Amino acid sequence: MPGAATRRPSLLDVGCAHGWFLEATAREFAGVGLEPDVAVAQAAQSRGLPVRGGFFPDALSADERFEVIVFNDVLEHIPDINSTLSACFERLQPGGVLVINAPSRRGVLYRVARLLGRLGLPGSFARLWQMGFPSPHVHYLDSDSEAALARRHGFRLEAQMALPSVSTQGLYARIRYSRDVSVPKAVALTAAVGMASPLLAVLPPDIEVWFLRRQA
Repeated sequence: MPGAATRRPSLLDVGCAHGWFLEATAREFAGVGLEPDVAVAQAAQSRGLPVRGGFFPDALSADERFEVIVFNDVLEHIPDINSTLSACFERLQPGGVLVINAPSRRGVLYRVARLLGRLGLPGSFARLWQMGFPSPHVHYLDSDSEAALARRHGFRLEAQMALPSVSTQGLYARIRYSRDVSVPKAVALTAAVGMASPLLAVLPPDIEVWFLRRQA
């Protein structure tokens, strides 16, 4: 029908933080975000974004189903990954897609940090796991583990892609988020990573995205 609005697929952004992904995809998807940090959720709501405070799936009503569920840098922080994927199966429509963006244990930074830890220099490895942070990493994933999780919970690993290992934009602020890193050290790390960025771009990626299709 001429002039009729095109229906946008429904999308759930779990752990949406400030709602930036919802904003970026608003033209293509009818998105809803969940954010457990009350202050962050309220800040997103004050900007008019469809964000609810609470955890997945508890913050959803019993009958809510989506065509796409997204975890952007979130799943690696959730201890019970199996219960979470089971809930995703229940909350996705048949044929729906689960998108997981997470750090990879096959990436170059992870491998180097693990090697340094075995050599008696554990600081970099501890930093990758975000030890001492309010919500540390409890998983590092790869395509084999994602495929196994997919089969276990009624999904099929349909596609995958890589993202840049490190974004230099805002890097200094991210390093300094943990205040045990001094200003001189943060400056040095920011400079070192900036110089290493061209090399990192051709090495095994540290961030991967997996697309899991829900089976009927």
